[in-house]
Amino acid sequence: MVSGSLDALVISTDEERLVFQNFEVLKEFEEHLISFRNQSRDGSSVRFILLGHLDYILKQGKQMQEQFRFALGARMESTSSLYSELEAEFHGALTVAYEHVMHVLHKLTSVCDGCDLSCWRNLSRIF
Repeated sequence: MVSGSLDALVISTDEERLVFQNFEVLKEFEEHLISFRNQSRDGSSVRFILLGHLDYILKQGKQMQEQFRFALGARMESTSSLYSELEAEFHGALTVAYEHVMHVLHKLTSVCDGCDLSCWRNLSRIF
């Protein structure tokens, strides 16, 4: 059984797809196994014991699939909240920058109130 979490691991999208394909193969195998059991009803104890071992393996595969999906979901949520935090910080920084620009423009217009174009040329040389 796999213990721990996948948070510390970096998993590429290709690896995610491969893992999901493997889970799909397990599901198909389970369907074929059920079909095989339904076809052969001779009650052989050896066959019953061997097929019982496969049931255990399939159950473990389903548990791993649940853990994997849960870890991916948790990773998506943490990534989403990280982006939300970054967007909020960016929005805040952009708002502050906008306020500074507006403040400077307001000061410039109040200094040159009633001035001609030469006043703007002199101010542009200063800054």
